[in-house]
Amino acid sequence: MSEKETRTLRISVGDMDCPDCGFKIEKRLRQLSGVKAAEVNFMTTFLTVHYQPSEIKPRSIEKEVENLGFSVKGPERIFQTQPVEFLSDLWTGGSKDRKKTYLSTALCALLVLLGFLSSLLSIPPLVGKMFYFSAILLGGYSFAAKSFYSFRHGILDMNVLMSLAVLGAVLLGDNLEAASIVVLFSFAQWLETYSIDRSRKTIRQMVDFAPEKASVRRGGLDQRVAVGQVRAGERVMVRPGEKIPFDGKIVKGFSSVNQASMTGESLPVDKKENDQVYAGTLNLQGSLEIEVTHLWKESRMARIIHMVEEASGRKAPSQRFVDVFAKYYTPAVIGIAFLAAVIPALWLQGDLNAWFYRALVLVVIACPCALVISTPVTIISGLSTAAREGILIKGGLFLEELGRIKTFVFDKTGTLTAGKAEVKGVYPLAGTPFSVIQTAASIEKDASHPVAEAIVAYANREKIGLTAVHDFQALPGLGGTGQIEGQPWFVGNHRYFEERGLCSKRIEETLFPLESQGYTSILVGNEREVLGIIALSDTLRSETGEALKRLREEGIETISMLTGDNRVNASAIASQIRLDEFHAEILPDEKANMIGQLRKKFNKVAMVGDGINDAPALAAATVGIAMGEKGTEVSMETADVVLMSDNLLKIPFAVRLGKETLKIIKQNIALSIGIKMVFLALAISGWSTLWMAVAADMGASLLVIANGMRITLLRPRS
Repeated sequence: MSEKETRTLRISVGDMDCPDCGFKIEKRLRQLSGVKAAEVNFMTTFLTVHYQPSEIKPRSIEKEVENLGFSVKGPERIFQTQPVEFLSDLWTGGSKDRKKTYLSTALCALLVLLGFLSSLLSIPPLVGKMFYFSAILLGGYSFAAKSFYSFRHGILDMNVLMSLAVLGAVLLGDNLEAASIVVLFSFAQWLETYSIDRSRKTIRQMVDFAPEKASVRRGGLDQRVAVGQVRAGERVMVRPGEKIPFDGKIVKGFSSVNQASMTGESLPVDKKENDQVYAGTLNLQGSLEIEVTHLWKESRMARIIHMVEEASGRKAPSQRFVDVFAKYYTPAVIGIAFLAAVIPALWLQGDLNAWFYRALVLVVIACPCALVISTPVTIISGLSTAAREGILIKGGLFLEELGRIKTFVFDKTGTLTAGKAEVKGVYPLAGTPFSVIQTAASIEKDASHPVAEAIVAYANREKIGLTAVHDFQALPGLGGTGQIEGQPWFVGNHRYFEERGLCSKRIEETLFPLESQGYTSILVGNEREVLGIIALSDTLRSETGEALKRLREEGIETISMLTGDNRVNASAIASQIRLDEFHAEILPDEKANMIGQLRKKFNKVAMVGDGINDAPALAAATVGIAMGEKGTEVSMETADVVLMSDNLLKIPFAVRLGKETLKIIKQNIALSIGIKMVFLALAISGWSTLWMAVAADMGASLLVIANGMRITLLRPRS
């Protein structure tokens, strides 16, 4: 092991009820020797620490977190042998602690009530004080202990601020107010934590799609075993009404499968032998025998959950603004509180107790919890809502950008069109229809482009035998080439044959009428002549027109198309769906440059493609959106947004979700800062009390949480 080797520790932290808790943990851990970086994802409760094992041990890191008053669950076991058990524990954990907090808060409130009633009756004042101090000790012990650890490390969090307020009220002799602060703060913490847990459970709903056991066929018998005991290559039996436990291939059976857990589409999909099925989807009708190709931790659903969890930890621009604001806000208000306590008493002959009380109110107002919680709750609600509808957005940054973008660019084949080209005609020039198809299909049999697949499928349908091809080479955006019986042959578009100097007026007399009718024309030839032309067509997706219409309704001003197809064919498509611009005969490596030019023109640009040939363009766009159902690994990794169902109607919803998220974030920031400023003015003028300040802070936090979670109610248009 290298002396400077860096490792990663990932654990779950309990008892975090405000993002300020995460800041406190990060600040303390970054002070430790051997810790290179520490980051808390408040919404998922995960703490990720990069450390040098030669200088610090994982248990030492965990102890530091515990010393700050938090519980630790780890190391995290997500996507290992029992992911379901771990995630269920993660997202529901702490329910017993919540009940204890509720009971202690209720008992604390009862003691305060008894103390208040005793002051109204002819009972010695000492009895009332005993009730008040009992309430303070019972309800204040938890946050007082946390404040001790925070203050020791030079961290001013809400626990320190509330402890100072309670201590100050006791010193002023206002025991009722001190006890009331404890009750309100304890209740606020419990209520805020409950609300945050509700928000966190929007992610947990995805975990419920994973079954815990599977029926495995071993030795001719079906055995019911835990999913962690199944190996790749084994066969599992899935009966009607059961969830499919792994990604796999159907080897026997026919059924309808509900894939809503992954794609957001409620309509079932028919599945037959050799079809791919995915973990977490629901088998509706027939029994299926499935060969396991990927275990749960490697499954598509597991990757989706992992990406959503990672996305929730990526801070959006608005969240970074709030973090910076809060960083300076709290010290600034503490400074004002100090001046309010000192200056009037020393230089203005003011009432020391009155100004000290106002300073305590300012200390409570200095707590930034409502502000720092306003953005992450909204972001995680938006990301979870998108995931529920089969839209995987890889962070708050891209969710916000979707709400700002006014320009969309679409790839044509496989995006605006169905990507299922069909041969519509064969036009021989120096050969026969048979020889044209045989040569083209032989060369293209190893290619993966939809046009190549269509030509090979046509040859198979016509029972045309293929010949051996050597030295096959795919030419992205142009075609392909290979050796047949020692002679080089070419299959490609008009541009490719023009570049090779093989085009002629005679060929164009056949070619241009086909292109003017919207056909994609593929030429077949060798170094001497063109053997013939194959005309293909690709139909638009059924939802393309409606999707573009809805995008315009969402405020998208410019919609363009990039394609490697010829200009005439591209023009016909663009005219049919009323595009603002189109760019034809663009090679895959030129698409990224084109996106760069469009960004200079429109500033922010969203690119939609199939995620394979379009990967460079997706990366170059402000937001890259991939059709993920068939784009597999490339689309999942390259794009910023993945449509799990390849349904273009999801895009207008994603844009509306982004706009709504931006609007709610602005509302929450305005509410949080506005309420704080109002009470700042009231505190300085003497109109605000401690319990009012605590109640306002609690109310502001609950208000922004509720407002942020409102976005989960958003649904796509029918």
